[in-house]
Order: sequence, then structure tokens, then C-alpha cells
Amino acid sequence: MQKRRPVGKKKRVGQQCVDPVPPLELLEMDIKYVWVEEHARHVFVLTVIDTFTRFLLPKHVAYRMTRYEVIAVWEYVIAHYLQEFDALVKGLHIEVRNDNGPQFGAKDVQKLFEDNHLHRFHFQTLEELESNIDGFYAKYNCVRLHGSIASLTPMLFWNYWDEGLITRIERESKCATFKLNIP
Repeated sequence: MQKRRPVGKKKRVGQQCVDPVPPLELLEMDIKYVWVEEHARHVFVLTVIDTFTRFLLPKHVAYRMTRYEVIAVWEYVIAHYLQEFDALVKGLHIEVRNDNGPQFGAKDVQKLFEDNHLHRFHFQTLEELESNIDGFYAKYNCVRLHGSIASLTPMLFWNYWDEGLITRIERESKCATFKLNIP
């Protein structure tokens, strides 16, 4: 059996920026995978979002997602968003959040970030992570309105569903919609 090679400690950067004020101050990237029947396999979707405006920056969809695709997307973000916005001239401190997938931790991706003054964010402790997740869940479930569920919060939708105040409307070519029955 082969021994695992030692893994170096990942660099942790700065404090969490929880309330970005200008656009492009806090960017998040994530890779999701979606099943595609055509080739009976998953396709990867890399997304970059500006957390202040909730504007989705470029995406990349492919059957393989390596550091090279990540670098290509970030080169596009740098050229078409950060440079166009004069982020360096304005002294904008840009943070990038991600889930530390292997594509994001690659040395050449980290070098691209460093060379372009992009800073990665990591949670320092499990407690800090759990606290942030708890805050996200509370906001997502109790504050954020979702158009797909009658423009209600998930908590209200569930309560109203249990009280019989929601009607499900089946649609032929699309997903079902919901209507709030106001007495």
C-alpha cells in the first residue's frame, strides 16, 4: 500500500468580509455538477458571483473542470470586470471565497490570485464556519423571498402550506407554481 504524501498547510487569509459595500469587493466561486443524459455523465458548472450585487460573472460549463479552466475564467473576470472597474486604482480590497476544491487550491491558481491582488478567504475555526452557516440558514429560511414558492420565505411557505393557504398549480411544460390563498 502506498503512503500518502504529506500535504502542506493551506494558507489562511485575513478576516471574513461579511458586508461588502462596493461591487466586486467580495466574489464567490463554486463548482456544481449536473447530470446530463446525452452522454450519461455529469457536467461541471463553475460560477463566479459578486456578492454585493448578486450579479453572476462568467460561468464555464464542461465535462472536465481543472485548474486550467478556473484560471481561464479568472483571467476573464480580471480583464473584463476588475480592470474595467479600475479595482487596483480605486484600492479595492478584493476577497474570493470558495469551497477549497482541488481546482481552486492549485499553485498556479493561487499565483494568479496573488499576482492580481485577489485574496482568498477561509474560515479560521469550525465554530466560525458553523456560526456563518447558521446565520445563512436563518436568513435563507426566514428572510429571503423565493419567487418559486409564491414569493414567500421557506418558513412562511411551509407554515402556510400546513394551514392549507397554498395552492399548487400544475403547468404542462414547466414546473408547478404556487399561489397564496389570502382569505
